[in-house]
Amino acid sequence: MRMASVGITLLVGICLVVLAAACGEGEEEATATPTATATATATAIASPTESPTPTAARYEVTVRFNTSVTQDDIDEVSALLRAYDDDLEFLIMELWPPIGRALLATNVANFCQAVEAKLKAKSYVDDASCGPA
Repeated sequence: MRMASVGITLLVGICLVVLAAACGEGEEEATATPTATATATATAIASPTESPTPTAARYEVTVRFNTSVTQDDIDEVSALLRAYDDDLEFLIMELWPPIGRALLATNVANFCQAVEAKLKAKSYVDDASCGPA
């Protein structure tokens, strides 16, 4: 019983260190990250190969999963985002339900509207937001 208590204490400590490191990364970046919300107007959904702009812009995408999410679902979201940027940084906060945070660069016009719509359509996603990084 004592070993289980020590193991849980170590696990909680490791999680806190990882969370602190993830939060520390955000402090080194921009101080405020504006978020965009999906609009109800009809807009074409951009795919990774549509409407390139001259330079790739950097975005931060946050995905709030719900309690029905599985590892396969998280992998599916990662693949969806990776279609826009192979060098994507996609971190999962190991809370329950988990939250994913991606930093990526793409030259797709209307990227935030498109990716928010795609993510919010998933049954295992409670909310998604996107904005400049």
